[in-house]
Amino acid sequence: MSDVVTFGLHIADVLGRYVTQIPPGQGLERIEEIRITVAGTAAATAVDLAKVGVEVATVGALGRDTLGDFVRRTMDDFGVDTRALLSIDEVQTSATILPIRPDGSRPALHVPGANARLTVDAVTSEITDGIRVFHWGGACLLSAADGEPGANLLSSLQSAGVVTTLDCLPTGTPSDREALFP
Repeated sequence: MSDVVTFGLHIADVLGRYVTQIPPGQGLERIEEIRITVAGTAAATAVDLAKVGVEVATVGALGRDTLGDFVRRTMDDFGVDTRALLSIDEVQTSATILPIRPDGSRPALHVPGANARLTVDAVTSEITDGIRVFHWGGACLLSAADGEPGANLLSSLQSAGVVTTLDCLPTGTPSDREALFP
């Protein structure tokens, strides 16, 4: 049984540093480092909690692909309960390429992927039974979960005495508030 459940964005980030220019055509630019990490405001939160000894489970959606395998395996290696991570056919795992500049800025090239298919129905009583905290990572970017379905889920958990937290990633549209508070 977990103390915390995270729900929401699960992303594979590919980070390259330091990028001072994108070469034209098929040119080559050497950089210091390229690495891949588990990211997303649900997945990264779960990994960070597991690193400090919190019993944590996560609910999200991955594609049936190499990136999804990486995200699941890495989270498993850190001790995150990944039983509620869905594997979805015909869509890739959400991923972002981040060319990190010397000043630390990092424009993002992003594929929403499987995250767009995540619904609140993936949150079962089996995974939430006995939890103390429920963290929603990525509100406003989970179109199949935002709005009334998400509000109902959070209300139900709060009524059961669960502390709920929300990490909102507003898209800058006027409907962001309505997506959270229908």
